[in-house]
Amino acid sequence: MQSNNGPWRGFNSVVLELEIFKKIFKKITWIGSDYSLAKVDNALLAVPSDIPCIALPVIGGKSLWKKLTSIPKGLLYAYHMLKELPKADIIHVRGPNAVMFIAMLMAPFFKKKKWWFKYANNWVDPKPPLFWGIQKRLMRYYTFSVGTVNGRWDSEPNHILSFENPCLQTAEMEVNNNTKQIAPYHFLYVGRLTNAKGVEQVLEILENSKIEKLVSQLTIIGDGPLKQKIKEKATLHKKVHFLGSTEKKVVVETMKKADFLLLPTRSSEGFPKVIAEAWKEGCIPIVSDVSSIGQYVIDNETGFLWEGKLTFHEFVYSKLSERTDYSMMNEHIQNVIPRFTYEHYEQQIRERILSN
Repeated sequence: MQSNNGPWRGFNSVVLELEIFKKIFKKITWIGSDYSLAKVDNALLAVPSDIPCIALPVIGGKSLWKKLTSIPKGLLYAYHMLKELPKADIIHVRGPNAVMFIAMLMAPFFKKKKWWFKYANNWVDPKPPLFWGIQKRLMRYYTFSVGTVNGRWDSEPNHILSFENPCLQTAEMEVNNNTKQIAPYHFLYVGRLTNAKGVEQVLEILENSKIEKLVSQLTIIGDGPLKQKIKEKATLHKKVHFLGSTEKKVVVETMKKADFLLLPTRSSEGFPKVIAEAWKEGCIPIVSDVSSIGQYVIDNETGFLWEGKLTFHEFVYSKLSERTDYSMMNEHIQNVIPRFTYEHYEQQIRERILSN
């Protein structure tokens, strides 16, 4: 959360979930990290004024120094959790992260409370970071709690539930059927500018003469370590449009104009919300088969699923060389997107978490 001398603000997705919680629960208290002094993106919304916010220093990090300096800060989180836990009936914790790890250490001492742990990353990552892996094992072991994950995995215990990440309002469910049937196409990338997210593989489609002819424009939206490289590419190639980190409404308007979303990610994520958002705007996803993505993006039905047998640019060319009825594809998508609405999310909470 972030203040900067005004009302508390939080990331778009978190605040919209809080709005759903307000419909379900009598009172909500949010214990979170204070990013007021950090550089965060501009996808922030005001937290409802009737939700008390306890903002604490940001903890965690990759370096040993950050991990060591997080110990006293972690004790501060533990102190405030212990103050609030006796007052709460339900404790919802989002992770994996350092705050969730602290909460999980406390959970066995408050088994009579209803605990709900949300694991937002790749649940079936074979080599997760150490503390993420510990949190996964504890979630499986904590049968007194409910764990929600991305994707459906038959081998999981009964208290681990599949939950789609909400990102669409019910009123937004009608798909914009705007994908062109013939080239050239407008391609779009939205995400962190990192190797793991695959932005460099997206740029490679312009280095192949056969595919480059199919491209009218490649728009890249996001921020990250490769920002300078992307900006340089945009100055050298007239088909590359770099928007950087921008407002949500600009992202949505760009999706409406684009034909295909390119996301060859290798990141340890659950299900990128940008896919569902692109579906809604009639922007067909061409994405990698990571985590639960392949359970929703069915190849040639609700998008194109890259499994890595070809290079990404070869895969894109092979798919766009086929005769595909994109209007029919959007009809299939129309049947999928209701799972990603906040209305469906609220229904799932009431029926599968609160009723048990």
